[in-house]
Amino acid sequence: MMASFREINYAVRPAKSAERKIMAEGYRRLEQGWPLSSYRYIGMGSIYFSDFLVFHQALGIDRMVSIEREIEHRKRFEFNRPYACVDIIFDEVSNVLDSIEWDSRCLVWLDYDGKLELSVIADLRQLVQNASSGSLISISVNVEADRPPSNIINVKEQDEWRLNEFEQKVGENLLPVGLSGADLRGKLYGKQCWEVLNSTVIDQLVKRNGRPGERPDSILSKQVFHFRYSDGVPMLTVGWLLYSSADSPKAEQCNMTGGIFRSDSTPFSIEAPKLTPKEIRHLNAHLPSGLPVSRATIKKITLDTGISEADIQKFAAVYRHYPQYCEVAL
Repeated sequence: MMASFREINYAVRPAKSAERKIMAEGYRRLEQGWPLSSYRYIGMGSIYFSDFLVFHQALGIDRMVSIEREIEHRKRFEFNRPYACVDIIFDEVSNVLDSIEWDSRCLVWLDYDGKLELSVIADLRQLVQNASSGSLISISVNVEADRPPSNIINVKEQDEWRLNEFEQKVGENLLPVGLSGADLRGKLYGKQCWEVLNSTVIDQLVKRNGRPGERPDSILSKQVFHFRYSDGVPMLTVGWLLYSSADSPKAEQCNMTGGIFRSDSTPFSIEAPKLTPKEIRHLNAHLPSGLPVSRATIKKITLDTGISEADIQKFAAVYRHYPQYCEVAL
């Protein structure tokens, strides 16, 4: 299989770029409960190491691990290592998670470009089982709905095919109760992936905590991230804060609610409309103005620029994190 960095430049995808900055803002809230200097970041840097650059610069985290599978490209990865504090480990994700010492708090972002499948679920279970109190773990997966083969034209048969495909990917035990093939059409596919991921976290915590009843060392979870975005294909990111019962006051102090945070099935949609630099400067001059943007403001901007109301609202939701690119001769 071709290395994904040969097909995708992770550094210049606008919605993905905005997501990194939003996550950095979310991570910063953790300092209300635990010092950020105590955290280690574990991710998948590819040769661009975009998230490592953002999180080191914005958060000062200086213990970082990048998990890479393409050992045949080791030289390129090591050449592009952005900081000496980034440790690159070439192996399967599951093997790396097995070998890591989980005695310190971690920010983990397993940013897959493929779909939700059993190996992803197994990696998530490892994280939930091992991460220490105060850790924040996130998973990203492709949530483009499966397309039935062209020779299946009957709607009922198409739905049966969709259900069978999804069951093969996630396993029968994790299928949401009452799931039908119709629930896996189009944008509905992402909601079912969210259901499976969330159920995995809940089920694994039951196993980790063992006997019933909450104790000081019982590990609890709180979903804090739920992003949907697309830079060509629809993607889903879900993140959970894991903390011990004894650390509940610290988790509350982090105040990871409202704004960019999501605790349920309703995602924060990251949509980065395509705008010129001049349009961006003009829109920034009218923000912040609250969400949704007022009718009067929209009318004025549209009259001045011709930008649609939909694009104005999308930009207003992410304007502080919206990337701007330029060509520089170095």
